[in-house]
Amino acid sequence: MMTRRERLMRTLHGLSVDRPAVCFYELNGLDENPADDDPFNIYSDPSWKPLLDLTREKTDRIVIRYVPFPDAPPDP
Repeated sequence: MMTRRERLMRTLHGLSVDRPAVCFYELNGLDENPADDDPFNIYSDPSWKPLLDLTREKTDRIVIRYVPFPDAPPDP
């Protein structure tokens, strides 16, 4: 079995992999907060827990984060 990194790098290079890399759109297992009691937070519903756990444990995720650049011009 390949590691997530091996699978991703082989996929990006067009090489064979042991299974397709999987990513759930907008679910990365990091940003979802089931403890947030906001009434519009769908992740607080117990029915989401199995999917969130699966996402955190088994998916090959690429998490995009904002990186501030010093002295960057303001976004218009």
